[in-house]
Amino acid sequence: MTVSDRDPAAELLTEPADDGRAGLMWRRNVIIAAVVLACLGAMVGTAFGLANMPEGDDSAGPAPTPTASLGVSAEPSATVSETSPAPEETGGCTSNCGGNQTNYKTVPHVIDKDETSARTAVTNAGLSPKVVYVCNGHSVGKVVAQDPGGGVTLPAGRTVEISVGGVKVPDVAGDYVDYAKQQIADAGLKASVSSKPGGGEPGTVLSQSPSAGSCVKGGSTVTVTVPGATQAPPSAAAAGGSGG
Repeated sequence: MTVSDRDPAAELLTEPADDGRAGLMWRRNVIIAAVVLACLGAMVGTAFGLANMPEGDDSAGPAPTPTASLGVSAEPSATVSETSPAPEETGGCTSNCGGNQTNYKTVPHVIDKDETSARTAVTNAGLSPKVVYVCNGHSVGKVVAQDPGGGVTLPAGRTVEISVGGVKVPDVAGDYVDYAKQQIADAGLKASVSSKPGGGEPGTVLSQSPSAGSCVKGGSTVTVTVPGATQAPPSAAAAGGSGG
């Protein structure tokens, strides 16, 4: 057998025993070292991958959500303010509002005005005045209160109550007619006398209208009734004589 025909693997196997054990131990150590290095490399690679993983993925996703919800909640409020005006904003609305929109009118301020001016102001505002008279020491003929107050908006045609200082009717029943007429005039009222056939002391007041204590407009008329003479019916003879 020539030198070229030798098998290197066979020569390794046929080496002396001591050299064979040393070679096997060396190859085993090399293999173990390679395995350890491979494991360390895998561990280092895993750790590196975890360390370089993008952070904040969990917080980045939901972050836009609050912004979107705020945007949605802001839109309805703007819509309400544009499409639902308060009645006060339509206080000047006239018959030309169009559609079925309610026609609102603004109540004028009429306190301290005289009754005539107050009535006119409320009527011109498109509302209906209702006057009541109060007798508690206020200036006669002046508006002392109103309901609703000035500046309030109401549908057209609604009633505005106006309280006007009035005069209290004196009690003149049983008084002589001349004295009764004087009391009525002193109260700022006018007296009217009517007669009623029947009993009663002549010249004395049997009844009055309006009744005593009523609160009326200044200058109103109070009618007093006094007894009058009973007119006897004409006799038959007188009637016949007048006929002939």
